[in-house]
Amino acid sequence: MATLKRQETDSRENPLLKTTYARHLLIVLLPSCSSFLSLFLPSFLSMTALFFAATSIASNTYAQDFAPPPQKNSARIVSIGGGITEIIYALGQQHRLVGTDTSSIFPAATEQLPKVGYMRALSAEGVISLKPDLVIASAHTGPPAVMQQLQQSGIPVVLVDETPTLENIAHKIEQIAALLNVPERGNLLTADFRSQVDRVNRSITGATFRDSTLSENPRGSDSTSILPKVLFILGHAGGTPMVAGAETAADSIITLAGGLNAFNGFTGYKPMTTEAIIRANPDVILVTTQGLTRIGGIDSLVKFPGVGLTRAGQMRQILDYDALLLLGFGPRTPTVMLELHQALLSIGEEPEAIHAPVGLGNRL
Repeated sequence: MATLKRQETDSRENPLLKTTYARHLLIVLLPSCSSFLSLFLPSFLSMTALFFAATSIASNTYAQDFAPPPQKNSARIVSIGGGITEIIYALGQQHRLVGTDTSSIFPAATEQLPKVGYMRALSAEGVISLKPDLVIASAHTGPPAVMQQLQQSGIPVVLVDETPTLENIAHKIEQIAALLNVPERGNLLTADFRSQVDRVNRSITGATFRDSTLSENPRGSDSTSILPKVLFILGHAGGTPMVAGAETAADSIITLAGGLNAFNGFTGYKPMTTEAIIRANPDVILVTTQGLTRIGGIDSLVKFPGVGLTRAGQMRQILDYDALLLLGFGPRTPTVMLELHQALLSIGEEPEAIHAPVGLGNRL
């Protein structure tokens, strides 16, 4: 069961100033992400799904600012990163936003805000033109040259850790609330988030999956306790599916929902051979809704090399969720944890029975 621990913060030490900018640049320049950009950058939906899917678990860093310190009551804020923007809305501080990046797609009202580009390919001029007095950005924001331009412009910029864990979601809420000088709202939102996590964990703990419907996959020494194997597909390059390994947002959400990542023997995202996919034989294939639409739906997905020969492909046990909801690791993560868990419990009932939108796209 995933646990969420409270972190005591010494008021004499600001937890927002823990790491160096160079540390964050290492995250921005993760090798596994560069090939994805060349594949999917032309499409807005692809970019959105790419950012959240490519988020890997890094070291436990915290938000860090550079350039001048932010004002206590910043009135003109640019947020870069869909999860960050979602938290600002959840804190009721959206009236202070003057712009966001293109990965900020929830809630729907974000569409009315000026966009400063895709978070990994920002334009410094676009940000500066909005005259912000604070930029709150994902630690994955880039390119580095643009971040240097923003630093030189004198605009306060705070980089926020995007490690895809439940604990870090609580940290992000607290950190952003502190930056916006609304700690009480942050405490309430964090308490509600922790309460949701506790309720969901109680539902997930001890769940019994339909053993007879799953491929052979014993959990521990108890052969009757079986986890459904889940394969997350990001996209494909030259006909070869790109799949999620360990230390990715996809791996984290699969594990939190009670599943087992079918490819947890490596880290990051890699193209998989037909033979490897057949050998993994997942019970379920998980994709983003944006990704499924881009490849032409389930009929096209099961034609990926090897996919149609797996149990998931043959039974068309495909699950799709909005990219930000599934992989953004924000306030709605407990909801999608439970939705995914319940979907995994239902596998084997009827072909395509578990393929359905979760219906949470308009709810904060």
